[in-house]
Amino acid sequence: MENKMNRPGHRRRVVAAASAAALGLLVSVLGVVPAQAEPATDGWHPGFCKQGEGLTVVVDFGIGAERDPEARCRVGGTYSGTGERRLDVLEAVGYEVGMTGDFVGFVDGIGHDVPGVGPWWRFTTVSGEGAWSEDRGFAVPNNAMNWFQGVCLSMEGCVPRLVARFAPGGSGPVAPSVPGEPTKPPAPVEPARSAVRLKVVKLPTSTRPGVARVTVGRAAGRPSPSGRVVVTLIKAKQAKRMRTVLPSRRSAARIRLPRLAKGRWRAAVVYHGDANYQRAKAQTRLRVRR
Repeated sequence: MENKMNRPGHRRRVVAAASAAALGLLVSVLGVVPAQAEPATDGWHPGFCKQGEGLTVVVDFGIGAERDPEARCRVGGTYSGTGERRLDVLEAVGYEVGMTGDFVGFVDGIGHDVPGVGPWWRFTTVSGEGAWSEDRGFAVPNNAMNWFQGVCLSMEGCVPRLVARFAPGGSGPVAPSVPGEPTKPPAPVEPARSAVRLKVVKLPTSTRPGVARVTVGRAAGRPSPSGRVVVTLIKAKQAKRMRTVLPSRRSAARIRLPRLAKGRWRAAVVYHGDANYQRAKAQTRLRVRR
């Protein structure tokens, strides 16, 4: 009878088993483990960066927009792309950017494409926490650890209504977040109380318009108020309403008053607030003599 030990198939199975045993021994001796996917070294997540985590990009879609101002963190603080930093810094945190000539016309499809008419996306920066820079450069450096890039949509010069601040918990370089696993954004800062005042600079008459000045108080440690102001002039059943927007980095605005019939008028002013200030209202009276 033929010996099973000498059959070719049996010998191949013995050799394979021996090879597997030898490989298992080598793995146990050298501590080799199966290869795993490399962890992500950069990416972005919603919310502000912690100190030492990266670059925070703040986008303000404008007064009255359906989309609230928001922040995104570019982990690691570096970004690259076309070399057009205005585009690259936004695309590095997941926004879609559209150009209109030499201007950034759209962010995620929001904006305007008629030169000289619609609002434009405007850029500002700050290194570390604090007020947005008066020197509105296009973008932060390519290596922008602990910088803030601000972008806002407005007919006039503007800065984002969100304050540049670090998320709590940072104390130096931290492990980057993995794209696709966003962290929870920090809780928003409670808006401060505000006070609004209306002062008539030039009293209107029945034949000529007037001028008033609206002032909103600024709280310590907060940027200048921004947003919409509505003035309503009331006399009996008559009501005339005017609207204006506070200019960037100024807490006061001039507003044109219409011609008014003779008599006593009540003037009600309402400041609608922003991300840093609560809504406020006040009243005053004026008398048109001629």
